[in-house]
Amino acid sequence: MATTEELEERLERVEALEAIRRVLADYALFHDQRRHSEMLTLFEDDCKLEVSGFPEQIPDAHVQGKDAIFEYYGGDRGPDDPPSQFHFKHVISNPQIVLDGDQATVVAYFDVTGLEVVQTGLYQERLRRGDDGQWRFTSKRIVGMLDQGTFEAINHEF
Repeated sequence: MATTEELEERLERVEALEAIRRVLADYALFHDQRRHSEMLTLFEDDCKLEVSGFPEQIPDAHVQGKDAIFEYYGGDRGPDDPPSQFHFKHVISNPQIVLDGDQATVVAYFDVTGLEVVQTGLYQERLRRGDDGQWRFTSKRIVGMLDQGTFEAINHEF
């Protein structure tokens, strides 16, 4: 039978995993709605963002800091913006989460869908639990996979 201490450790682990999954889901929802100011609450101030492997309409990026990330994502949707002609949804699947205390690494697949799958790729991320208990991205790699496999998309030194 498990001790109270063992049960507390297991509960803390389950709560951490669920909190990280919530960060991933919130990221997708905020991004799809162009609520990028809210999305940035999921990032540490000095977070690094790397984007590569997509067609030219999604430019490669190597940026650091919330201001640069906000600019890369194109800001927030304004109240007077016309409705988008495209309705995209980020679908995140198979997240592999590795916990190490207040640090975590995640590798997950994603598909961006509209009427059909528009993009497919891989997220490779690092998160940290802040003093306030919230998990936030410290580093986020977004890699397109239309022209490469998973092994090639993963940075094995990340």
